[in-house]
Amino acid sequence: MIYVFVVCTALWGAVLFILAAYSFTAPDAAQGMYQLSLALLLFKFSEMMLKWHRRHVSTTSERAALPDGADQWKDYAWVLMLSLSVVLSVAWQANQSVAGPDADQNGIRDDVDTLIARSFHASPLQTVYAQRLARLYQRAAVTTNPTHEQAVSYMNEAFLQDGCLSYFLPDDYNLRRSLRDKIYNLTFNTAGRRRNDHALSELIGAGAFTLPKRDECKG
Repeated sequence: MIYVFVVCTALWGAVLFILAAYSFTAPDAAQGMYQLSLALLLFKFSEMMLKWHRRHVSTTSERAALPDGADQWKDYAWVLMLSLSVVLSVAWQANQSVAGPDADQNGIRDDVDTLIARSFHASPLQTVYAQRLARLYQRAAVTTNPTHEQAVSYMNEAFLQDGCLSYFLPDDYNLRRSLRDKIYNLTFNTAGRRRNDHALSELIGAGAFTLPKRDECKG
């Protein structure tokens, strides 16, 4: 029975480790640190449970070969440090600003501005529509307790700006989707920002939205 518990704990830790890797690439450093710390804590618990089991079921000679009391205190120190890391990462998440820094006050977070400057510079209109889409996403990221009217307005505007941006991106669907997703994933890269975005999406439900025609996208 102990082995089933150990395996389940280790598997849970492995899943959290994978999620942490995704969070760091999102990037969401606070979430990634929380998941990584919790994963390492679970791995350490798994190791300690195996040691405890061996200590209580082994023969006298086998127990003599097991780690001594000093090594046990090392395990406790690791658990303490990792537990503290979990607590600090939770506090880090709680204190993160949803809006984020916007030095030039253009309605776009500075890290998203940098992304647009690096990835959306092939033409002036490509930059314009990438910035418009980023501004729209930023408004969604900081909107709390939205109304149904706000949600519908947001979705209509999102279809317009996303559709227009597509006209000025490379003629490759997967590449276009990847570039647009970069703005979305970076804008909604924390739990608070994603929560506000989901709140808007849930208010919309099923609905029909129209993509713009190219002549509507004049900049």
